[in-house]
Amino acid sequence: MSSIRENTGETVLEYMKEKIVSGEWSEGTKITKEVQLAEELGVSRTSVRAAMDRLVAMGVLVRKKKMGTFVKETSPQLLLNNLVPELMLNTYDELEILDFREIFETECTIRFAEKHSDEEFQKLESCIREMEKHVGCGKKEFAEADLRFHMIIVNGCNNSLLIKVMGIIQDILGYYQQQANRTIGSQSGVSEHKRILEAIKDEDGELAGLLMKRHIQRSRRDIHQYREKQ
Repeated sequence: MSSIRENTGETVLEYMKEKIVSGEWSEGTKITKEVQLAEELGVSRTSVRAAMDRLVAMGVLVRKKKMGTFVKETSPQLLLNNLVPELMLNTYDELEILDFREIFETECTIRFAEKHSDEEFQKLESCIREMEKHVGCGKKEFAEADLRFHMIIVNGCNNSLLIKVMGIIQDILGYYQQQANRTIGSQSGVSEHKRILEAIKDEDGELAGLLMKRHIQRSRRDIHQYREKQ
């Protein structure tokens, strides 16, 4: 019974978020009353109130005494900021993380290769030197340098939304990066990062993106094989 109530609450929440993100409920708009929303969605007022409470806590809605509930702010950045606690409290499978990275970072690498600065390129070289110094299973310094390499590429795209998304999940990626380093090792990572860097140097976005894609796919295969042996 509790799972049904939770699913109902999530449905109401998603409905309300869609209204806000689409602009139907724009900034300053007084939203539909609880009782009317409950009737429209065929749910209890308790479910509607719980969804409103969450959006108020997130800073998306604001209640005004004797006036009602209003949309406080509709910026994508605000909604992204409020993903942080939810993301951090959930657990994710390493393979899910790598699926996301394959899609997200492949395109970022293509863009970065085509418009990076000399300073950004030098930072990538520094990351690889740091990785070479700390090759070996479980070394924290290697995982940190590895993550910096990827963050530099995303940040170098100069797209505020891409940077924001990566920033939100940076700690999560760091945790899984260290886990992968302990389980599948780090030697392959150095050579693969070098090849990516060489393609970036040649400003060959298509090749750099392909090499990043293959790098992440290889990591996924290695983790899958490691699990099968356990």
